[in-house]
Amino acid sequence: RGGGRACHSESIVWARLFTLLLWDVIFDDTVPFVFQTPFQRAPLDFGTDAFAAARAERLERRLGEIAAEVDAAGAPRPVANQVLDAWARHLGVAAVGVDWKTQRRGGGAAGAGEGPN
Repeated sequence: RGGGRACHSESIVWARLFTLLLWDVIFDDTVPFVFQTPFQRAPLDFGTDAFAAARAERLERRLGEIAAEVDAAGAPRPVANQVLDAWARHLGVAAVGVDWKTQRRGGGAAGAGEGPN
């Protein structure tokens, strides 16, 4: 009717945001025994109760930064910019929650340097 466009995405948007905003928490290599190879898309405890428990302090700190819209140094940083920064830093790295081939502004396959939808 109104000529609007839509995209069926189910929960992928939330998964993308989760991964991009919490990248440093997810891939915290100080948690013992969760990374067996450098090719893992996620730590071995991802999706278990142990994940949050092992990273509780860092997770709480990061969630506070997101809520306050500041970076790790306490400087003002809008959430949208945090997402774009994480996108640029990690573009192409295999990770749970992101599929670089399908994520691009405007749809289609992503190219180098392009941001999330």
